[in-house]
Amino acid sequence: MQAEGVTPGVSDLFLMFPSNGWHGMFIEMKYGKGKLSEAQMEFLDLADDKGYAVAVCYSLDEFMKAVEGYMKTNENRQYDRPAFNI
Repeated sequence: MQAEGVTPGVSDLFLMFPSNGWHGMFIEMKYGKGKLSEAQMEFLDLADDKGYAVAVCYSLDEFMKAVEGYMKTNENRQYDRPAFNI
């Protein structure tokens, strides 16, 4: 994938839509017992620190729940960001 210009660690999907104080959402899709690489963990930590929601999903159902949770308006939202990691 690097030969195709993919930057190591960058998440598979990105929602370029701000919601509930987040700038957008990065989603890493995994399959089976797949684990995050060191580069993926560093990228997700950086994205979180910069004000982006992050999620690691292992199924379509988890993906849908993460996106629905991200898009849901929360009128009583606290200043600390909710975790969307599944």
